[in-house]
Order: sequence, then structure tokens, then C-alpha cells
Amino acid sequence: MLLSCSLVALSVLASRSPEADLPFSDASDPVAVITGWTPHTPNEAGAAICDVGSAVDGLRCRGPNCEEIRLHCLKTNYTTGTQTTIHVSAGNLPSAECPANAWVTSLTCSGEHCNNIFMDCREFAGVKPTNCVYSEFVSGSSGGEVLLYSGYYLRGLECEAGTSDHGGVTYCERLSLYSCKMTPEG
Repeated sequence: MLLSCSLVALSVLASRSPEADLPFSDASDPVAVITGWTPHTPNEAGAAICDVGSAVDGLRCRGPNCEEIRLHCLKTNYTTGTQTTIHVSAGNLPSAECPANAWVTSLTCSGEHCNNIFMDCREFAGVKPTNCVYSEFVSGSSGGEVLLYSGYYLRGLECEAGTSDHGGVTYCERLSLYSCKMTPEG
């Protein structure tokens, strides 16, 4: 079951900057990125990580089921606090959202077709989420990139389930990004 809220198309572009056109990196060790694209999460294991103080403002995937994901990180002007990890699973949870005042700072992928996604959410001091929207669904076979509006950062994912022909494994066939404007409190 998918959430019954309206989807708002965010900026789905061919490239964000010159580095956006670089091929996917095949780094075996996760590297925290301050601003720019992370290495992709290799199919079946890996993490895409934004450095402390940075948050996710774009996602690119490849493979028919978005099984290899990389994030675009952008440095914010805010300090970070508590981190929470949330499991996004096609089998038992169609969507997942960070707690209040928290934004996604990394994604970890495991299992066949990246069928287990874990979002690390970190609180940012002095800001609150406003004007939240869902993106179009993306997959590696449909362009595979979503770049968020300026000032918007990833707060959650919605997963459209698919099932493997091999053993009935359930995975996220397509992803929709839930993002909010990072607005100063007060």
C-alpha cells in the first residue's frame, strides 16, 4: 500500500554540476562527503554517507530496482545532534520518515536488490521542517536521479514494492523522496 498523498514533482535533471556526470564510483569503503556525490552503495552491501553538518539534497540510482544508490550531500549552516537509524523495507513498511527536526545523512544498503535500506537521520539544531513534498518515483531504469529544490533536504523515503523471480524476495522497485525545506526556528 502506498501513502495516499499528492506527489509533487521535484527537479529531475540530467546533471547538477560537472561532478554529476562522473561515472559511479566503485569505492569499497564508505567515504563521508561534505558537498558533492557519494560513492554508490554497491548491490547487496554498502553505505552512502554525508559528513557531519551536511544533509542529503539529491539521490541517484542505477540498476532496474534502484539497487545501487548514491547521495548528493550539501553542507548546511547548522550544527547536528542525535542520530537515529530507521529501516526502510518493502516487505513491511512502504514509507519511512525521520523524527522531528531530523534529516537523512546516510543510507546503507544490504540484501539482494538492496532490499534492506537503512536511513541514518540526524537532528539539526535551530531548524524545523516546512513545506514538505514527495518527489516522483524513480528507478535506475527511469532516469534514476532526483535533485531537490534549493534549501530542501531528504527526510524520508517511500518504497514501491517489487518481487524477485528468484525466491520471492521483496525489494524497493522504485523510490520516492520525501523532502522538506530546512527553515530556521523562531
